[in-house]
Amino acid sequence: MKLLENVTLDKIDVNKIELVIKQQNGCLLEMYKLLLYDETTDKPDNNKWAKAFLETQIKALEHIGNVLEKHREHFEPKKKEPAKKQNKHDDDVDDIDEAEQANLFE
Repeated sequence: MKLLENVTLDKIDVNKIELVIKQQNGCLLEMYKLLLYDETTDKPDNNKWAKAFLETQIKALEHIGNVLEKHREHFEPKKKEPAKKQNKHDDDVDDIDEAEQANLFE
């Protein structure tokens, strides 16, 4: 299958996976409801295989979601923490410098 050739594992789009799982689950649920409705009619089809297919797809997507959660922090961009000031003395020096500069122009 061409799609699966040359697959690299360096980057995985977590947001795209989440979006597709959400959309697919919604669509699979609607299909399942259609089959359930069909079973309430006078001439229902044999929906056993279609329901089994949908249930399998839902379970597969749930499994993929679990794997995504397991490895999420590896693929999400790292958040940079703001630089911390070295010590309280640095803050005092900055305050004094600003005050001295303000006094120069009075």
